[in-house]
Amino acid sequence: METRYYEGCGREGPIRCIFLGEFHPVAGPKIACQFPEDFISKDLFDSLSTFIIPKPILQKKNITFNAPAHKILGYPIYLKSPRYPRNVYVFNLCFVCDNWSRTVQYEPVVKKLGEHLITLEEESAFVSGGSSRLPTFLAHLLYDLNTYRKTTVTEGDTIIHVKVTEIRDDPSTVNDHDVPVLVASIGLPRPGNSSNLSEEPDSSSREDLRDELQDQQPMEIYTNSNWDLTTKQLLPYINGYYHVSKIAAKVNVEKTLVKACIQNLVYYGVVNIFVFCFTKTKYTYPTYTRGRSRPATFGSEVKGLQKLFTGERCTDEICCLTSIDIPSLERIIEDDPNVAVIVC
Repeated sequence: METRYYEGCGREGPIRCIFLGEFHPVAGPKIACQFPEDFISKDLFDSLSTFIIPKPILQKKNITFNAPAHKILGYPIYLKSPRYPRNVYVFNLCFVCDNWSRTVQYEPVVKKLGEHLITLEEESAFVSGGSSRLPTFLAHLLYDLNTYRKTTVTEGDTIIHVKVTEIRDDPSTVNDHDVPVLVASIGLPRPGNSSNLSEEPDSSSREDLRDELQDQQPMEIYTNSNWDLTTKQLLPYINGYYHVSKIAAKVNVEKTLVKACIQNLVYYGVVNIFVFCFTKTKYTYPTYTRGRSRPATFGSEVKGLQKLFTGERCTDEICCLTSIDIPSLERIIEDDPNVAVIVC
């Protein structure tokens, strides 16, 4: 059975054609150069010319529109100078993709190339002069972007690097009790530390491992100057055992900043959120039933926990919010006849 793609399916397709449209002072809108040759016919271009060479209000803005069987995106440029016949030169470097293809990842590329062509045009009239290197320029772009998703453009003394960046979905919210785990190879443990911190410790060795971690030196991370300060502080403590609240306390950084940083690392695939329970293989969600089978005589501090027993917060999250340990919380739950536990 043939699979048919459709607009909005989320799939990325290749670049089918790259062309350079311009406004000629005599002929009007036309294709100055394209690769492959004759991919966009003159009749199709004429029917779309108002979108390819738009009004000045749309200059230097990403434009994407659908055509029969194609989706075209461009970045129109208006250059004003007395050296041009009408004191202005308009051109637009456009990518042509399938009409069902997701193209948002190409928008920064089209913009960067458009700005680069401004520099080349101002220096040597590379576009308006009809340079003989234009066909090779477009062919090089098409091949490299489709094959490697990146390219290096060299023209004279000017060099730019272009890369198609993957646009991912927004990561889920990071909670105080979440345990981040490194999934990218960005560093090595210190020599002599043989503990595998990515595995959940069993009940017999958990206390020994916790004591060992208290005195253990952080993991050495090889970072470059592009890492921000908060990320450099957090990475050594992302060991598959510390939850977000503990990491924030270790590095003495506001929890909201730690959550934002970890969420950013999740987005770029450096970190993943690990479902981790301190004492059980399943999460437990205490809920206060408000029944009064028999009176419970607890102090005000314990009674304050009742507002957290809603069935929506697991015991790990409650421990993070109240700085209480798991055994103490479990005793409170067991001793209170008005608390039920949901296990999932």
